[in-house]
Amino acid sequence: MRGLKSLVGATLVLVLATVSNAQVYQKPADATNRGARDWRHRSLYLQHSHALENCGMMREHAEQHAMKNAPIPQETAQETVDEIGKKLDAADKQLKSLEGSLTASEKQSAKDTLAMIHQEHGEAMKQLTELKAEVSKSMPNAAKVAEHSKAVSKSIMKANEAHESMMKQQGVAPPKTGKDAKVEAKKQVVATARRIQ
Repeated sequence: MRGLKSLVGATLVLVLATVSNAQVYQKPADATNRGARDWRHRSLYLQHSHALENCGMMREHAEQHAMKNAPIPQETAQETVDEIGKKLDAADKQLKSLEGSLTASEKQSAKDTLAMIHQEHGEAMKQLTELKAEVSKSMPNAAKVAEHSKAVSKSIMKANEAHESMMKQQGVAPPKTGKDAKVEAKKQVVATARRIQ
């Protein structure tokens, strides 16, 4: 009988400990939503960054060809433009997903910023369409390709700046992208381009 009481007591202690620990480790619903929202912010930020990198490469490449009065390799240019388009489409999807994850008060406070991001995405897509049209020509004009690439970059940059202010307002830190690594990679690309010339 004494062993049975000890066994029941030990079982009761284990059950109570398990229940209390389960309550401690459960995340509140809003914490889970914040994590998803933060992830969407960071994903949108990275989509903008990747699109900007591709636009920058395209512009630099086109400017080099314009200075030499040489034609741009059409296949490479089309691949780069397609990649920019993919990144802009992904950024639009992330923005819509982000908007869906915001609370009503967050949406209200970020209403103007979201409108600006949508507007700049639309402008970037418009400029990208013009860039695609120029690149699809049999002999793309390097100066026009550089001009359109710069216009796409400018719109994406404005959208990204607005998004960064929204992230700051909501307490979300941008992802670490390794600026030193980017600078080094850019130097390598420029050095490689110079060797090829």
